[in-house]
Amino acid sequence: MQALNPKASEIFDLMSKIESLKSQGVSQWIMSYMHTIRIFGNEAVHDKVQANRNPKSVDEKDLEIGMYCMIRIIDFYLSFRKA
Repeated sequence: MQALNPKASEIFDLMSKIESLKSQGVSQWIMSYMHTIRIFGNEAVHDKVQANRNPKSVDEKDLEIGMYCMIRIIDFYLSFRKA
């Protein structure tokens, strides 16, 4: 699999890996899709029990946004590989 930023293999923090794509000319809005997926992933694996949190959890509308982000990232990656 071709990496978007081969130098990022030395970075362990996903947020930093995504931000490192700036140096490869990746557009900010594509990186924002990646961050959205990263945040939804964090929501799925980390306990977020907070009494004053609103909304309390991710819902169907958020999942629709997440799926759109995934489709857009996949389209971007496939076009990157062709270039």
